[in-house]
Amino acid sequence: MGTSGGIVTAPAYVIFGSGDFSKLKPGDVLVAVTTTSAWTPLFASASAVVTDIGGPLSHSSIVAREYGIPAVMATR
Repeated sequence: MGTSGGIVTAPAYVIFGSGDFSKLKPGDVLVAVTTTSAWTPLFASASAVVTDIGGPLSHSSIVAREYGIPAVMATR
């Protein structure tokens, strides 16, 4: 489900938890199961976000729209 519009071509990096935060490079697509407020700083450097869980009102969707980056949720 697309929840923030746009098109991006970039490397994707799967983040499993806070221990992986430093591995996301600027411009990477952030891929995660879900995000919480602790993940918000990652959105500043990500070019897009993809999560397994979420919808239009989820944290990932709202923050992606605020940062103006594409987002896809509920990929399962």
